[in-house]
Amino acid sequence: MAGAVLVARTFLELRRVDTGFDDQNVLTASVALPPARYGADSEMAAAFQLLRQAIGSVPGVESAAAVRQLPLTRPSWSSDFVIDGRAPDEYGVEVLHREVTPEYFETLRVLYGVTPRDPATLTVAAGVLLFAGLTAAAVPAIRAVWSDPAAILRQE
Repeated sequence: MAGAVLVARTFLELRRVDTGFDDQNVLTASVALPPARYGADSEMAAAFQLLRQAIGSVPGVESAAAVRQLPLTRPSWSSDFVIDGRAPDEYGVEVLHREVTPEYFETLRVLYGVTPRDPATLTVAAGVLLFAGLTAAAVPAIRAVWSDPAAILRQE
């Protein structure tokens, strides 16, 4: 009895955990296209694009997107990668794949209201990357300029 109460309590607590996306007012549906009609990847992509546009045009729908597997579900496929310098049978970390349409992150509000194409976000991200790149290049260059080559050679 105590075990059942603890399991139920744990389940209720897990429902309160922040999943990282907003699942309120989100409708999901599973769609399987017949391979005989949609054999090529480009045909499937075009069909899903038309379906997404049709759903997005329904009154009251704010956004529509597609994903191969829903979040917090079992991944559809994965792959390994090999790290240079290691044996071919010594694999790296397994990579899980989830293909999404560009509107996916906005639809689930994964980024807490910040859209991936937000100009301010892109500007800040570009600035941070530029600063990191310049710092990584400038620090060794400045140290080399202010170093005495004769003193360095004497140390070796």
